[in-house]
Amino acid sequence: MNSIRVRLGVLGLALLTGLTTPTTASANERAPSPTVEEQRLDKAVPREILRRSGFDAVAPGLARELDTARSYAQARRAIAREGARLWQRAVDRAQGRGPAGGDLSRDDDRPLYWARLGMTREVRAWEPAFDLTDRQRTALLDELERTSRGQTAIRYPHGRGLKRILVTGFDPFTLDRDIRISNPSGATALALDGTVIETADGPAR
Repeated sequence: MNSIRVRLGVLGLALLTGLTTPTTASANERAPSPTVEEQRLDKAVPREILRRSGFDAVAPGLARELDTARSYAQARRAIAREGARLWQRAVDRAQGRGPAGGDLSRDDDRPLYWARLGMTREVRAWEPAFDLTDRQRTALLDELERTSRGQTAIRYPHGRGLKRILVTGFDPFTLDRDIRISNPSGATALALDGTVIETADGPAR
């Protein structure tokens, strides 16, 4: 009798073992949630700004590029390329080059701001088929921040007797009070990027 119980117990254990699905580690660390800024993208005003400037296709375009990336290196190159393209597109729009993309004023800096947030949200939520650590995702976001803000396009002239001055903008910090707010310093940075201003002491670039 005891022998039968032992055999039944072993058989039950074998059946339970066979039915248990082995757990496997995820290929990627869990994608972080969107930031507070990125969550505002779903509101009506940001969507309207992107649509009326033609910048509503920027984030989806990056998403498609990421979907084709088969390695971290490919993803980083795609992000650097698309980030720099966004900055140059915003500069061209502000300085009257190329199509306006819609009826939104060319001196409005908000398309750049909201398009950049759309891109960072895509990178943050991206789940590639290959291993991607939190550190690598952070590095991709940093690359996007630098390129889409024009930081990698800064070129100081060489030579003696030159005074080098960097003019920058900053993001608005009162969007919770009024999500329609724009950023005059950002608009100024876009308007001045790459321009030459003649002064009494010579050209300023």
